[in-house]
Amino acid sequence: MEKLSNRLKAKRLETGLTIEEVSEKTRLTTKHIKALEEGDMEFFKDDLSYLRFFLRSYCDAVGFDFEEAKPLLHETIDSYTTAFSKKKLEEQEQIEKNIESKAKQIEKPRAQKQLPKRQKPSLLEKKRWDLSLVSLFAVIAVIAIGLVYAFFVYVLPGLSDDDPNPAPKQEQADTPIVDQKEEPKEEEETSKLAISKTDANHYVIENVQDQEELEIKIVFLSEAWFQLSKNATVMSEPQSKVYTTQESAAFKIVASANDAYTMRFGNWAGAHEISVNGVKVELDETILASKGPQNITLTIKGE
Repeated sequence: MEKLSNRLKAKRLETGLTIEEVSEKTRLTTKHIKALEEGDMEFFKDDLSYLRFFLRSYCDAVGFDFEEAKPLLHETIDSYTTAFSKKKLEEQEQIEKNIESKAKQIEKPRAQKQLPKRQKPSLLEKKRWDLSLVSLFAVIAVIAIGLVYAFFVYVLPGLSDDDPNPAPKQEQADTPIVDQKEEPKEEEETSKLAISKTDANHYVIENVQDQEELEIKIVFLSEAWFQLSKNATVMSEPQSKVYTTQESAAFKIVASANDAYTMRFGNWAGAHEISVNGVKVELDETILASKGPQNITLTIKGE
């Protein structure tokens, strides 16, 4: 991809655009643009199926003919996948060799070990066991005799004595029952979570407590690459990858005032569904009708 990436970078420099300006035009991150210009195929190893869309957006932004770049792209992808498959096969063969070698090392000492012959107990040891058993039985017999003696001397006399003058029972005075009416508890009014629109791409989550746990869920209605960032920092969960049709991604966040969560979609065709704690985000009609990449930002409302 080195030949193609050098031509892409040269075209951008020729047009006088910066990486940041290309990022704003294409909705791609600066990392994606740098990887395209440096020919870094490892960066796109999880997004090879969408690399064509990234390249098309870049070509449109800098005025490079995509049809001219397409054959070079296909050649680069074929070379990378062949090298990657060969590398994985070599790693698997090496793992199997290591396992086989370790198994042989373990089995060899086991075969050399022999179990020692069990020796019969000597006559002296048998006598010691007999004396120990006799002593144990003698101790148990002494304890049993002591318990029987204590029962007849101390416990049994107390059970047979009856009190001839039992104490008279005291009558309990009737206590009037006072009807106690429970005071009605004031119902705590709880505000429900609400989502309002700032503009087509920006929405505000309202009526949430600080440090309250929220669950954001996306249902993909068409195949699309997805990435989540918090305050412009890419998050590791959910994973940045291509999601298939009807696949969903759910992740939990802790509400903090003015935190902004940006969801990047490589393909919006199919109008994906977004919800927060089960409350659906009512997206703008211009977004629903879009077919290309889109960014949707949810911001926690501050006090």
